[in-house]
Amino acid sequence: MLIATRKLDGSGNNPTLSVEDETELTIEGMLTFLDPPKESAGKAIAALRDNGVAVKVLTGDNPVVTARICLEVGIDTHDILTGTQVEAMSGWPNWRSEVEKRAVFARLTPLQKTRILQALQKKWSYRWFSWGWDQRRARAS
Repeated sequence: MLIATRKLDGSGNNPTLSVEDETELTIEGMLTFLDPPKESAGKAIAALRDNGVAVKVLTGDNPVVTARICLEVGIDTHDILTGTQVEAMSGWPNWRSEVEKRAVFARLTPLQKTRILQALQKKWSYRWFSWGWDQRRARAS
């Protein structure tokens, strides 16, 4: 996230701002956030896999960030599918098999998560783990 400023004309009390006011800004700094996985996550995922559980990641996050976190916990990231790609292949007759063979899905909307879960549900049962507040729609499926 960039932090930028610009001096505005007027008293500063309840100014009316517009998109035009977002020009000629001076960048003051940048904030970054990191939410690393727990140290035990990799071992837990390996234990699930050792017990025949397929671990899949469905997230709205950026594919690059998603790949980094997945690599840290031992999840294969060789073929990440994004929400845009999900939309493009939705009409394919083999759409479900494409979804089944992928482990990581990134930049998904809640509706896309629902569609993927419904496709997976035809072959497998699943359990849901989520830390996001926006997952209610996908969970309701």
